[in-house]
Amino acid sequence: NNDLPVEALYNVRADHLAAQAYKQCHRPTEHIHLPAGKCTFIVNGIPTHGHYSSAIYQAYSLPSYHSYLAKRYHWTDEQLKSVHWKIFCCSVRTNDSSHVQLVKLIHRKLPTNYECAKSQQFLSPKCYHCHHAETFDHLLQCQNPISAEFRTALLAETTDYMLARSEPTAFQSRLRAFLSFLLAPDGIPPPKLGKQDSPESLQYQLGP
Repeated sequence: NNDLPVEALYNVRADHLAAQAYKQCHRPTEHIHLPAGKCTFIVNGIPTHGHYSSAIYQAYSLPSYHSYLAKRYHWTDEQLKSVHWKIFCCSVRTNDSSHVQLVKLIHRKLPTNYECAKSQQFLSPKCYHCHHAETFDHLLQCQNPISAEFRTALLAETTDYMLARSEPTAFQSRLRAFLSFLLAPDGIPPPKLGKQDSPESLQYQLGP
């Protein structure tokens, strides 16, 4: 994509090559059990050395849960596979929000007017500041002063956080671009991107 700067094009190519190398170097191998070793518990072909109940529970429940998320957000099988679930779980564990709040956020069940009106018919599902339905996505994009101030502060704090940790420039620009798209008024199309399997394209396809 000629619209991207040279550094960004090199980073897209580097990501693609790194992904290919990772797939080649991390092929599943058969587990070798030594005679002197203890019994090994294997779940889905992966040796498990502790937290057995959790491993069994996840092996049983995650496939159906991922299918539910794909159906809810209209993801294809390829989009579902593109999500790095281990990184996602690590991010959730380091988040300061409560588990209940995160579950409500993921399932779009935060107590907005739109959600509350489903069980309380006397409430209006519309936004206090305009005629649109007050969903969480709308609160991020609404043009009222409070939402506008939140958007400005979020972008500024995200930039400061990345600069303080010397994150790569290309990563910073990509994240800022996606946040700007996420916070933009509904109906604005995503920017022109490169290959369909690039990290940027996959993120925009998954949506917010």
